[in-house]
Amino acid sequence: VKVARDIHGEPKHSSCLLNGAGEMGEMLASSMQSAGVKQLLVIHPSAARAETVGQTLNCHVGEMEDLTQLLTQSDIVVTSINTRKFVLNEGFLRTALKARKRRPIFIIDTGVPGDVDPSIENLEDVFLFTLDDLERVTKKGRRSRAEEAETAWAIIDEKTKEFDFHNLKQSVVLPEKK
Repeated sequence: VKVARDIHGEPKHSSCLLNGAGEMGEMLASSMQSAGVKQLLVIHPSAARAETVGQTLNCHVGEMEDLTQLLTQSDIVVTSINTRKFVLNEGFLRTALKARKRRPIFIIDTGVPGDVDPSIENLEDVFLFTLDDLERVTKKGRRSRAEEAETAWAIIDEKTKEFDFHNLKQSVVLPEKK
């Protein structure tokens, strides 16, 4: 979601296409939806599977045959097909970028192996993230949070040392034992 914001600004101005129905793809699409994307659409080679995911995510369902047109309308594309074939290639994306008048497309490829032909990284205005990229972002976020936690603990330690526990103990009146 942070990368999508960096590329497109507020999610409420972006549309998202979920191409496939893998668990990771659904999670990412759900995150985009929670962040407020204006539209989420799901497609899948199996219309029944697309319908099921559409119901789960409470979003619109499209037709796989309309992929090229849907790419022109989508700012964020999450692929989760896992067919061992590239479902997005340079040709699809060149056509989409031309129709989008060079507005960027952010693609998150969750396929194992990948669903997106790596050659698309040569295209301007296409930002491709793979599972490896997402793992790096996650690790960086964890490191940042760990550093912040260390800073917080250092402040607590410093303030604890400054606090006068001796005077506090003398000012507390304990009840007498019976």
